[in-house]
Amino acid sequence: MPINNSGPVSLGGSTTGQSINLELGLSATAQISMNDAVVRTLLGRASGSISLNDAYGKSNLGTPLGVSAYPPNYESYNNLTVAWSLPASSFGASVQVYVNGSLYTTTGVNAVGASITGLTANTSYSIYVRAIRNGALSAPSATVTGTTRPCYAYYQLIDSYCDQYNSLIEVRGSGSCGTVYYNDTGNNVEVCGYIPAGTFLGSYCSGQFVVGTYANGSGGTYSQNLDACGGTIYIGYFNPYNGPSTCCNGNCVAPAGHLISEGCTVYNSPPYTYTYTYTDGCGGITTTNYNNDSRCGYTGGGGGGGGCIPSGGYDDTLYQTDCCSGAAVPGSTVCDNPADYGTTWATCYHVCA
Repeated sequence: MPINNSGPVSLGGSTTGQSINLELGLSATAQISMNDAVVRTLLGRASGSISLNDAYGKSNLGTPLGVSAYPPNYESYNNLTVAWSLPASSFGASVQVYVNGSLYTTTGVNAVGASITGLTANTSYSIYVRAIRNGALSAPSATVTGTTRPCYAYYQLIDSYCDQYNSLIEVRGSGSCGTVYYNDTGNNVEVCGYIPAGTFLGSYCSGQFVVGTYANGSGGTYSQNLDACGGTIYIGYFNPYNGPSTCCNGNCVAPAGHLISEGCTVYNSPPYTYTYTYTDGCGGITTTNYNNDSRCGYTGGGGGGGGCIPSGGYDDTLYQTDCCSGAAVPGSTVCDNPADYGTTWATCYHVCA
């Protein structure tokens, strides 16, 4: 309160003078003794005799903590919100709010905030608070500075943030004190970091299903089935495949080994290669080549659809050698397309040793 030294006071049970219990943050009828350590600490009597007279003027009232002062919103240019927390020893206390050294208001019991109105725009104020209970005041809190917002010019940028739809919102002045303009820029990728909901991100296989992945607009994804592979699929130009398909790399494709085309590879010179082109089972192709093939006009012997090539014959440089000797004449490699040399070897051939 501080504690009163008049009137009967009992510690515990019914009481008319409840000062000590209240200062200790206890209920009015709590059972305590004058010799309890908390009572001696409050009364400043660590040892020796103790009486109610020792309690006169003593208080256990804690100082409010964590004081802050800030404009309550973008539109507020002439008021501040003040907030604080109360320690347990200040339970049951009201709080006095001081602005620039003068008492502005006294709150209700156990309040943890107050509004200060009627201030000047774009002005700083010194603010502190004190707890008060039964006439006793706590020590002043730390002093903080609160600054009111200015009156903004028309379309002056005040702030920006991402709303619940992940769109960038700009807060701009309206040219009048106390009102602002919220500008939705529609930018929800570069600044807010989210891809718009429904954006296709890719696909993958789940068994025979092609599954699409989409952005959900809040940083996550969702999936849905796009196709159930197994039906007819058309591929190629010369011999299209129209049988059951399978799933690979997020697409329905023909299974491996389906012949797409066959025929002589057109070179400007030997080795008269006959090429089979097949599906590779994942949307691409693979080829098998037969060099010096009579089906492509080769008359030098060997070949004929895959036999070994005798000495002096021409063999491609792809995959393994078809030379009967198993080797080529050193330095005999020639490429119709010089860029293939040492890279793809697609148009290159050599003379069998």
